Amino acid sequence: MDDEPDIAESFTDLLHSFLPDVRVDQAYTGEDALRQLRQQPVDLIVTDFMMPGMNGVQLLREAALLAPGTPNILVTAYGAEVVRNADGPTPNRILHKPFDIAEFLGAVEAALAET
Repeated sequence: MDDEPDIAESFTDLLHSFLPDVRVDQAYTGEDALRQLRQQPVDLIVTDFMMPGMNGVQLLREAALLAPGTPNILVTAYGAEVVRNADGPTPNRILHKPFDIAEFLGAVEAALAET
């Protein structure tokens, strides 16, 4: 979800606490995320907008080809206009940094409820 390992690890730990029976996979680049998605389906994709290589919207575009209809959350410190102008689909949900844990978990819960 994030290209910074400490931040990605924190979110992984949080998700493990919130959803103890759910497998949570990490990827530090869009390419790694796509490689994992090719190996097995996921219930939700959470990605940062700015990552090395491809950005989060580009990742979601490629993921939509591999797993159409998979809900997603895009996290960004950039404005919604930047995300809308990126080359790819509009994310299901956009969380703007900084956000609190309750907001993040609420977005995850809502996205999973839609599946």
